[in-house]
Amino acid sequence: MLLKLQPQPVLVAPLVIDSERNLIDGYRRFQLAEGEFVDVISMPVENVFHAALALNQRTRSWDGLDCFLWTRWARQMRIANVMLPITKFPDDLFHISDSLLFLLAQRRLTLRQVILLTHAPKRYREFFQEFLQETIHLNDNETAIFIEMASDLKTTLEKRSLEEVFQETVLAGILDERHLTPKQRGERLLEEMRRLRYPYYQKKSDEFSLLWQQLDLGTGVNANKRMFVEREILQVTWSAASFEEAKDRAERLYRSLNSQVWSKIWER
Repeated sequence: MLLKLQPQPVLVAPLVIDSERNLIDGYRRFQLAEGEFVDVISMPVENVFHAALALNQRTRSWDGLDCFLWTRWARQMRIANVMLPITKFPDDLFHISDSLLFLLAQRRLTLRQVILLTHAPKRYREFFQEFLQETIHLNDNETAIFIEMASDLKTTLEKRSLEEVFQETVLAGILDERHLTPKQRGERLLEEMRRLRYPYYQKKSDEFSLLWQQLDLGTGVNANKRMFVEREILQVTWSAASFEEAKDRAERLYRSLNSQVWSKIWER
């Protein structure tokens, strides 16, 4: 796994090995080393893990991912009571495939994303892993929504595979747009997947947007469209930089109540 990590420029420092030439610290520096010789310090240690932890204890940020990888190493060496900021992780994480472990170590996936992949139907995991790795970039919450919607669309659209879901014209078109960044591609796919999954709500949402524009309330007066479409509760807010501006927007909203557009909004 160490050999697959990307080398990173660091301050010049010797590698640290034990008496049996096991590398204790400096694997990234080893990858960057040029020529046949590198500076090495050999030190007698009773346990490679404890020695490596001592050398890194005060030089790392020790986020959740670092803590997991070191906790996993400690487990493999049957070392208990490791002094790390975080040592409790879902048991599923300790049984992930080597390919997922590499992606974690390379920080191409987050711990939460890997957990979501392990909870996805087994027959879909390879597809989702490759898609998140090669095609799109999503945060943890977006990843959860993406996996859920893709799985549902396979059933709703009566497709034989997830690959067929993304052959739908509107989704395939987004995948073919080469100018999009992985993040933009992921966000666009989520938007269109929602439209495919919730056609009725999307229709209501589009109708509400059109009617709201007809009220011509100007900037600063907004409605919570999602709450109205999903819960039939209308929440209107307005923002103002002064009392006069607030009064003007409130009066515009009040005058609009005589419009027949409001009746159409509630009827639909």
